[in-house]
Amino acid sequence: MSTLRVRRLSVLAAAAAAVFATAFSCEASTASISADDLAKSITQQFKDKTGQTAEVTCKDGLNASTGETSTCIATSDGVTADLKVTFTEKKDDKIYFDWAVVESTRKLSAARAKEVLSEVFQKQNGFTLTKLDCPPSGFIPGQVGAVAECAVEADDGDKGTMKITVTAAEGMHVEFNGEWQA
Repeated sequence: MSTLRVRRLSVLAAAAAAVFATAFSCEASTASISADDLAKSITQQFKDKTGQTAEVTCKDGLNASTGETSTCIATSDGVTADLKVTFTEKKDDKIYFDWAVVESTRKLSAARAKEVLSEVFQKQNGFTLTKLDCPPSGFIPGQVGAVAECAVEADDGDKGTMKITVTAAEGMHVEFNGEWQA
């Protein structure tokens, strides 16, 4: 039994944390931002602050009224989470808003976990993972302490279970360990 310690996604940690504590603005000549413009603005802000790309979709726009909120969904580097967007002020035809990851919704795609684990497994053992079947949803919860057991197979025919444990999570960042169990 070998333990794979995966830290590859940690590069995003410091940059992502800075994004969620900052206010952002969007030019708007009306009393609201459309869902598309809100998604575009958050996507650009994410890239500017982290250097990473994100796919952001928003079901609704954001009204420029006290207490108004909207929810968007972001995906970056295999991590998906809801974003809570909150109006803060409108000044000089700019709408200001804050956004933050809703921590309880964060999840890691099993496909991304397979890519990362396969790369580490190749370096440590000389074999590539050909199969990593995780929960039926295809996602691993992205909260610290979350565990997923996935069927795993290597290109040498070895089969077993990979126990994936989330060891750190903040913003759109997830770190995890993978432990091969024959």
